[in-house]
Amino acid sequence: MKPKRSQYDLMHLLFEAMRKAKLKPNQRLVLLGLFRFMNGDGFCYLSYNALIDETGLTRPTIAKTIKELAELDWLSFESGNSIKSNYYQLDLKKLGLKDNSSNF
Repeated sequence: MKPKRSQYDLMHLLFEAMRKAKLKPNQRLVLLGLFRFMNGDGFCYLSYNALIDETGLTRPTIAKTIKELAELDWLSFESGNSIKSNYYQLDLKKLGLKDNSSNF
């Protein structure tokens, strides 16, 4: 049985992938804000308020940037309601990994 991948196993891959893709500063900042809460499979649940707190960006900027990242296939997301956080999934293929499975 292979060990589970941790968030920290993805960290250097994420930085390298963002650099190679020449992402805009807000795109990098939002990805890093999300990444802080992601597990080793690239999943997290997070509210806009938490992203505002993490990044210092405004709600409209975050919303626009998340849509941009989704259009660029960096992540997928599902909106929650006023009580629930949003669900985000980082596309680990962008990091050179085959899928979002927790095995290396």
